[in-house]
Amino acid sequence: MPRVIRKRKTRLSTEEKRSRQNTWRVRGATTWVDPYPWIMGTEPEKKVYAYLMQTGIPFYYQTMVDVSIPGIDLIKWARPDFVIPSYKIVIEVQGAYWHSTAEQMDEDATKHALYEMAGYKVLTWWDYELAYQHPAELAMREAPEIGYYTGPRVGEVITEHKEYIDDSAGIRTLNTERKDWFNSRATIKTRKKSTTRSKGVLSYEPRG
Repeated sequence: MPRVIRKRKTRLSTEEKRSRQNTWRVRGATTWVDPYPWIMGTEPEKKVYAYLMQTGIPFYYQTMVDVSIPGIDLIKWARPDFVIPSYKIVIEVQGAYWHSTAEQMDEDATKHALYEMAGYKVLTWWDYELAYQHPAELAMREAPEIGYYTGPRVGEVITEHKEYIDDSAGIRTLNTERKDWFNSRATIKTRKKSTTRSKGVLSYEPRG
């Protein structure tokens, strides 16, 4: 005997569906996926790297750059995070953990002064900015010429002066401190579901 399949009626009318079609949004999948996992670097650095590769503008990554000042007997080599030679732009991706200390702030100010005296425009992008903003937004705010680049698509330029140094120690230390702080304030409560079984539940309760 054939079955009759009845279509379930929805609670929303056609007019209500039409009024809601412009308010539907896709939620979730907000985790950033690294398109270049074989390139070493912290997540904020990799976001900038992926953006510059997408624009195709030639750039140096973790490369020693000669910032000697003409007319001054000063030979200085520095290692900025990113250098865009066509526009004489230096991009420093700084983490708030290390670069907020007094000693590191003095060192950063000295480096930035050398960059500017050598003719470079210095852009400082913080890790907390890159956590909520796309590098294209930061570039449009401070250096829109990057987004309007129309030259040959090259991407990263590898030179003999490339020298990568692992700068992720501060981020790992900060994450460890956050985990230890949470664990020190987290307590395990026992919630009884029945008379014979109980289930441990991890909960957070501020102390003091």
